[in-house]
Amino acid sequence: MSLQCLLLTCDSTVLNITRGAFAAAKIGLELRRDSKSALELVTSRHFEGIVIDCDDVPEASNLILEIRKGWSNKMATIFAIVSATSFDAAYNLGANYVLKKPLEQSRFQEVLDIALPKMEREHRRYFRYPVDIPVELHSHTGNVVRVQMLNVSEGGLAVQVPKSAELEGVLTILFELPSVQAKAFNAKVDVAWKGQNAAGLRFLYVTTECREMFGAWLDSLDAQLRYREAMQPEGGNNTQA
Repeated sequence: MSLQCLLLTCDSTVLNITRGAFAAAKIGLELRRDSKSALELVTSRHFEGIVIDCDDVPEASNLILEIRKGWSNKMATIFAIVSATSFDAAYNLGANYVLKKPLEQSRFQEVLDIALPKMEREHRRYFRYPVDIPVELHSHTGNVVRVQMLNVSEGGLAVQVPKSAELEGVLTILFELPSVQAKAFNAKVDVAWKGQNAAGLRFLYVTTECREMFGAWLDSLDAQLRYREAMQPEGGNNTQA
């Protein structure tokens, strides 16, 4: 559940510097050496950070545009490493941070430290925590559908839906937040997607009180998941080409 980053480069210096910084921050790393395979990866997986060597890999700069036009990683933090490409050009393409070659370890570490809070927020927004909680969905007509929550994120949740249930439009969601003293949570949601036996619900409106309680619950889920991961043997970074 650690942060995940993609690195596109053929430069061994860039690889060594970024790999060391990511490993120290416990960030998973995927390495690609060509733009085509990197594009295939960003269209199928979510990354909190993407490092792109703009001038040493053909078509690498265009990858920034493709990422910003896509869905899975449009909010990812992009680090552009440039030599011939200007800083303005890289920023205009959609990079969040631009670093000049030859890449310096101290400078990259400084930029990564600045970027980490945003990357962690994106991780929290996107990551789905697995849960199993009963939920009530109330329609504007008064109809109540009882479903089971499958996973939850900062922006919404997925639920298991009975085949006979019809979910449409804006709904009110009700469930109890697990704690020593269970607390009632309610919010306005709409249906983001529907499958055969499941649906995705997106939060539209949450009161300040409920949002604070919900945030504390996500913090506890995150802490539990981090603890379980810490108890597992380390697998190391994946730097496959």
